Amino acid sequence: MMPTREVMSALDQAFGAAETAAAAQRSKDGWSGSLWEQLDDQGFGAVLTASEPGDLGVEDLWAVVETVGRHGAAIPIVEANVARFALALTANETIFYGVPTITRLRKGAVGPAGNEVRVGGLVRDVPWGSLGGPIVLLHESGEGDLVGIADTRRCVVTAVRSVAGQPRAHITLPSQTVTMRAVEPSLRQVFALAQTARILGGARAVLSLTVRYSRDREQFGQAIGRFQAVSHQLARLGGSVEMLGAMVERLAADVGTPRGSLAAQAAKLCATDALTQAVDVGHQVHGAIGVTTEYGLARHTCQLIAWSEELGSSREDATALGRASHGDGALWDLLSSGAVAG
Repeated sequence: MMPTREVMSALDQAFGAAETAAAAQRSKDGWSGSLWEQLDDQGFGAVLTASEPGDLGVEDLWAVVETVGRHGAAIPIVEANVARFALALTANETIFYGVPTITRLRKGAVGPAGNEVRVGGLVRDVPWGSLGGPIVLLHESGEGDLVGIADTRRCVVTAVRSVAGQPRAHITLPSQTVTMRAVEPSLRQVFALAQTARILGGARAVLSLTVRYSRDREQFGQAIGRFQAVSHQLARLGGSVEMLGAMVERLAADVGTPRGSLAAQAAKLCATDALTQAVDVGHQVHGAIGVTTEYGLARHTCQLIAWSEELGSSREDATALGRASHGDGALWDLLSSGAVAG
């Protein structure tokens, strides 16, 4: 399974035509609203909900979010796609307004009450939560994924920014009972696919910039990429990016299957490693020019840092994988499957 080349080509053309205007708006507002409207009108903001019955459209989702990540576009491509998918699954089309987003509820924010939970209090750093759309509340229970909807028109929304300068919000939910609906396939898996594919795109952009710079920049009469210490760093980064690419492919194949949960956890851990390597190696090789606004590396690395904050707990994912290694062999089946290598 590979991301749809036609989709990636169409997006590349759209970004190329709108790059100058998008960059100016991103610098002013923290995101590229006009570019988002253009892509949303073309259907890229609702890839999954537009799929044919029985076809989740995960290949198209992968292609779209990876391409957006590679271009470093400041648009809510992951959150809007996953949130709209959740709204469609739960038949909540009546509250389609603004730009919807999604956030995981911390464990202390909910209390079980059958199919309803008590929700209230402060939910911090909701990505794109200041854009005025509904918020999908994802509650990860032992029995599966439960989804509720928060109407931000009834909440206190405090606009903040991520480390990349993009819109977030602290949202105070009034104490209320929210009906939670179970969703299949696992929304966690779909969310993880979108997040890790976007990080894959961003990490590949950093790798490309860094390799090119290492070939162009000369020191002591030769390109710095020919020095062993630098080439080792580039190899380490390249390996991490390719490992993440393999796990995103594995997850795309396993969404909605019994192995999907393990694949999602493994992909998120690989994403954390790849983005960490991208930030470290990218700036070590570039030096001072890497932090300048004009060059563009820092835009990608700051986005990677912001996205890492939204992945959830690496400790929990690693613990779950460790426990699975002592279970029924599901982890070994995931690791030894030939589907990725093919």
